Amino acid sequence: MWEGLRERGLRVGVLSNTIWSRDYHREIFERDGVLDLLDADLYSSEIDHVKPHPEAFRAICRALGVEPEAAVYVGDRMFEDVHGPQQVGMRAIWVPHSTLPENQKVEVTAVPDARAHELLDVLSVVDGWLADARG
Repeated sequence: MWEGLRERGLRVGVLSNTIWSRDYHREIFERDGVLDLLDADLYSSEIDHVKPHPEAFRAICRALGVEPEAAVYVGDRMFEDVHGPQQVGMRAIWVPHSTLPENQKVEVTAVPDARAHELLDVLSVVDGWLADARG
């Protein structure tokens, strides 16, 4: 997916709620051969806010050099990954793969801009949006 996004001239970033360090995550990305596909990465362990706080999404957009209205967030949690980015004008693609424990579920009325049943489906969604933007 990241390769496909880069082939389309799009920037790729990661924003994650995590207790682990940037170095820890980058070691995993390096191990998996995808570190060079990232343009920016931010982790809640290093910034003052966590998803779904609007500032977390503004921060990753700043790191990527894009306006929120021109960005898309992909995630598997409705509250953090759909409601959160939509607060700042980002589009949100929901990948409904996670089963959350009851104590982590939050009632939310957010509606994703799109759903991806597999990560590669993100490319089709983005292609459609790019085609619409070109008119």
